[in-house]
Amino acid sequence: MWKQLFIMAILLAALIGADRYIQHQRADERKASAQVTELFSTAMFLENPVAAFRLITADDREWTYIHDEGIWRSVEAFGAPGIQSRMELLLPSLLSARGVIQAKTSEHQAHFGLGGSERIVIAACGPAVLTDPDGDVIAGIEIGRAIPETNSTFVRRLGEQAIWAVNIDFHDIIKLSEVPGIPPMLDPNIIPEAWPGADVGIQSVSVQRFDGGESYRAQRVERTPADAESSRAVPWEWVIEISDGTYSIDPRLVQSYFLFLVRAPFAGILRPGNRPELGFEDPQAQIDLTTADGEVLRLLVGARQPRGGVAILNSYTQVGYLLDPNLLPLLVPDADVLLGDALDDPWEPHIRPERQFPDLPEGVELPAEMLR
Repeated sequence: MWKQLFIMAILLAALIGADRYIQHQRADERKASAQVTELFSTAMFLENPVAAFRLITADDREWTYIHDEGIWRSVEAFGAPGIQSRMELLLPSLLSARGVIQAKTSEHQAHFGLGGSERIVIAACGPAVLTDPDGDVIAGIEIGRAIPETNSTFVRRLGEQAIWAVNIDFHDIIKLSEVPGIPPMLDPNIIPEAWPGADVGIQSVSVQRFDGGESYRAQRVERTPADAESSRAVPWEWVIEISDGTYSIDPRLVQSYFLFLVRAPFAGILRPGNRPELGFEDPQAQIDLTTADGEVLRLLVGARQPRGGVAILNSYTQVGYLLDPNLLPLLVPDADVLLGDALDDPWEPHIRPERQFPDLPEGVELPAEMLR
């Protein structure tokens, strides 16, 4: 009898020991899963410089942006630029993302907004993005539900099961288009944000009319020291040169015109190609914007298109756009408009507020070698 009791005691001790071992193991696992960890390492992207991004929306449509001489261009939109501020946040955000694993399997992925209508995929890709069957993916995430209380998001690394809560709200960075068939993150303006001239400052605008209207040039000129002192004004003024002379104009009107130019929205994007029906060989008008450092951006105003819209060619992006015909008089105004009163500003109702972009959390600086 005592032998049986002794054996049972040994078995009980072994079971207690095993239970304690399992409990310790589970505690260690919980502790490890609760540690804040970086989502991706910097070394991964230094070894594999990013040449493109691929976005996949909830409807399983794929959109690719290629990094081309400092501009993120949409493959699906014939090379039209993405919103530069937002595109330049993608890689730093991936590198800055840190979080905690919430689930080690995808069993309850719907609870985290993964696999459903909120789902977005971001993939950082290499130079073979268009030729590699797998998209030459370096790393990426599937984005689930946002967590507004902490400005964070549930994500899952591509090819893995674990679901994370990370410190960045990726939904706040990715701008989805409200128009079916238009890529997410696409810059909505004929002169995109990627053009550096708006930051440098515009020195002059030259409008040449080939439709019978009057051509002119508005430019900023320095005042003489005596004029500047007597007027107690800024040491420069805006003047317009027309056929019968040079006249001073209200700088507020010029400012409104420039703001309209750099924020004028397009109604469509033209398929590239030298097609006579676009009218770029025989344009209606030509607008030259010259920056303070002497760079020139040219807009060619082509022909009205059969399905609506006026064809516009941007020399900086080399992309053709469609402009709403109702906006053409604002894009190519008569000289009399710039000679008018600022109270009669025709551009003010059409100047959209500047886009506001989320601040990137403190994180890594991007070495140039991370981008091809």
